[in-house]
Amino acid sequence: MTMAKPTTELAKDCPAPPYMHWDQRGKKPVLLSDLTLINKKKLRLSFQTDDPDIAKRYMRLLVPCLVAQGRLLANGGAAELYGAGGRSHLKKVDAEIRRLKRRPEAKFGPQALATAKRRRLPVGVIHCLAERKPALNAQTYRTRRMRARERGTQIAKGASWHYRRVGGKCFYLNGGVMNARLEVAGRKYMWPLPTRDRDEAAAIMEPIRVARERVREAAKRRLEYELGSVEYADAVRALEKECITMAAAIIDAGGPIELGKAVQDPPPGEDGTALPKVVKAKPMKQAAREKCINWLVDLILTSPDGPTGPRRELEQNAKAKFGVLREDFRAYFRVALKNANPPSKSRWRIGGRRSHN
Repeated sequence: MTMAKPTTELAKDCPAPPYMHWDQRGKKPVLLSDLTLINKKKLRLSFQTDDPDIAKRYMRLLVPCLVAQGRLLANGGAAELYGAGGRSHLKKVDAEIRRLKRRPEAKFGPQALATAKRRRLPVGVIHCLAERKPALNAQTYRTRRMRARERGTQIAKGASWHYRRVGGKCFYLNGGVMNARLEVAGRKYMWPLPTRDRDEAAAIMEPIRVARERVREAAKRRLEYELGSVEYADAVRALEKECITMAAAIIDAGGPIELGKAVQDPPPGEDGTALPKVVKAKPMKQAAREKCINWLVDLILTSPDGPTGPRRELEQNAKAKFGVLREDFRAYFRVALKNANPPSKSRWRIGGRRSHN
């Protein structure tokens, strides 16, 4: 029996296979695993398909492997439903996963992707069985940082020269003279090298190139922590050490003293005093929240039997008075109902349903 597939949105009349559920994060819905592990954590893996038959094939490999690893109950419903797979096939997959676990982090990603293609599996299944977290792509990384800023987390901005790639060679030939070239803080620094040979120039600039890459990696690690935390302070000290190493490499290569000093200057506005605009705006949003909740509580107390108009009118008034968005208004409305505690027969409602206090 072929199961119907939703096309544009998740449909209530289209049930997902057992221990799976529909999820729509892109243009079309996909199936996700819905397993509860022994440690009580939920395992939600995207199978990157809307075909139930393909998703079941993935489950018939995922579930027995999790049972063999001791992460899923052997007598559970998922194991009884999807655990009857080919033993020889599962042994081969288990052997590949064991080999992947012994690989260093630098080699794990490409080999995990190759294994997923060979076994015709989503790469997320391979990462899950190997108990490794996949590397975040650039878009996911930017989205998580943006959401952290919206929550008010004080995180540094990667806008200084420390976070940029070196790009190309650090030297060039001009008029028969080999020159070194580096760009720091928007300014280009150049100085002549004591050679005309490209290989010798590359050997002279290699310590600078390596130190520059280490500065970038240290700067990227600093972006993972909140301003003022202990981890952030440790990352700042690590970045300072790498900058000192780079400055020493520049001086050894005959670079200008001015460039060495510029390399050791901290990134502007990231010393914990300058905060993102979203962080500065948070107290204003908090004040608007409190004013809106107090206004709603007063309305409920003065009219305990119910509102004098539709809820849409309340939303418009709240937006005009306090700049509150519709999504925020619903949350504030619930808080106000809880604080005011109107009578049980009151007509104050949320989304057509009676509020239960």
